[in-house]
Amino acid sequence: MTENNQPAADPSTRTLNHVTFAELWREGPGKNFAFRGLGLSTACHWKEGYGWTTGPEAVAAALRTMGEVMRNAVPARDAPAWLRKAHIAGALSLANALPDMLALPEQWDRDPLLAGLPDGSVVDLRFSDIREPTREEYVSKRLGAVPNRDASMDRFWGVLKLITGDRDGYRRALRAVMGSAILGHAERAFPIALGPSGTGKTVFAETLMALAGDYATAMRGETLSAGRGEHPTAIAMLEGKRLVVASELKGGVWRSEFVKRLTGGDTLSAHAMRQDERSFRPSHILLAIANPGDLPQTAILDDAMVARVRILPFDNPPEHETPHLAQQIAANELPAIVSFALEGAKDVAINGLLHILDQCPTILDATADWQNETDSIGDWIRDRCQTGAGLWQERQKLLDSYQSFAGQYAAGKLAFYSAMRERYGQETTRKGKRGFVGIRDDWA
Repeated sequence: MTENNQPAADPSTRTLNHVTFAELWREGPGKNFAFRGLGLSTACHWKEGYGWTTGPEAVAAALRTMGEVMRNAVPARDAPAWLRKAHIAGALSLANALPDMLALPEQWDRDPLLAGLPDGSVVDLRFSDIREPTREEYVSKRLGAVPNRDASMDRFWGVLKLITGDRDGYRRALRAVMGSAILGHAERAFPIALGPSGTGKTVFAETLMALAGDYATAMRGETLSAGRGEHPTAIAMLEGKRLVVASELKGGVWRSEFVKRLTGGDTLSAHAMRQDERSFRPSHILLAIANPGDLPQTAILDDAMVARVRILPFDNPPEHETPHLAQQIAANELPAIVSFALEGAKDVAINGLLHILDQCPTILDATADWQNETDSIGDWIRDRCQTGAGLWQERQKLLDSYQSFAGQYAAGKLAFYSAMRERYGQETTRKGKRGFVGIRDDWA
C-alpha cells in the first residue's frame, strides 16, 4: 500500500516513460552509478571493494545496465522509440536531470588529503594510512602505484643524489615538490627546474607525472610566454589536477598575470570544449622545466612573482647517460617512490612547500640569481641610468631608452610607467612635460 492507502502499482503495468525509467533506474542497479553532467559519457560506476571508475569502462557498464533495466521493464517489441539503443543517451540525459542522479564536478576528488590508489583503496596523505573508500568521498582518480616502503628505488635514488649532491636541504626540498604533486592543495608557489640538458630535469618531471597518475597533466610551456596565446580550454583542463608540468619553454617574456593566476590559489574561471563557463578552486602545483637560455624574461619583477618563483638548479650532469631511464624508473620503482612522496606530502601538509624550499640555501641562491638576471627595467637602470637626488627626466625619453635597451623583452608603456612609479613615486611636471624625479638616462 502507498502512503495514500492506494494499491501499489504493478511494475509490469506501468507506462514506461522518462519518469518511470528514472524511478526504475534509481530503485535498481542505477544506485551504483553517478553522472558528472548530462549524457552517457559522464557516467561513473561504483564497484564495491574498488571504488568509483570513470571513462569507457564506466560508460559501457552504464549502457549495459540501462539495457537490463529496459528489458526487465517492457518487452522489446513494445518499447517506445526513445528506448531503443540509438536513443539511450538521450533518455539518460533526461533521466539523470533528477538532482539525486547527478554528482557535480566539485564533488569528485574534493578532499585534498585523500588520494586514490590503483587497487581501489585510498590513502590519507596526513598519516599515509590506507583504507577502503566510501561512496560519498567520490574518489575517482588514482596515483601511479600502491606504496611499498620495502620496494627498491635504486635508479631514482641515484638520480636524486646526482641532482642534489651534498647540498643542505636540497633532497628534502625535492621530496616536498613530489609531495605537493599528490596533495590537492594549491600554494602560491611556482618551482622551476632549471639547468642544461642531461642533468635529470626530464627524468625528475616524468617520474612525477608517473607518480601522480590520474592527478597529473601536462601544459605546453610556450603557453606561459607572452604572445603565444592559449587555447580557451587550457585552464579548464586543470580542474581536479594536483600536478601540472610545463616543459619546452621558448624564451620570450613571461605572461606574468596568467602565471600568477595559475599559481595563486584563487578561484579560476574556464570553460571546457562546447560547455558553459564554470569556476573552480585550483588544487595543483605548476612545475616548469627549462634550459637556461629558454627561460622567459620578466619585464617587471613585481612582488607577486618574487613571492612565487623558486629556482631548482639542475647542474650536475652524469658521467654516463642511461637510455630510457625515466621509463625504467616508472616501470620498476613507482611503489617505493610513492612511499617517498608520501613523506614529502606529510612534510608539506605541516610546514608548507615555500617554507621548505626556503630552508635550502642552494634554492635561495639560484632564485636570487634569477631575480637579478630577469628584471629588464632593473638591468636598464643599472646599465644606462644615473640615480640620485636632484635628477629628473621626461618620462617619454625614459620609455624610449628603456624599450630600445630591452628590445623584445620590454614591458609596455603603461606597465613601464607603473613600475617607475613604484620605484620613484608619481611623475612631476616641468615645462609642461611629465617626468620622474631621482633618475636620468644620459643615453636618451
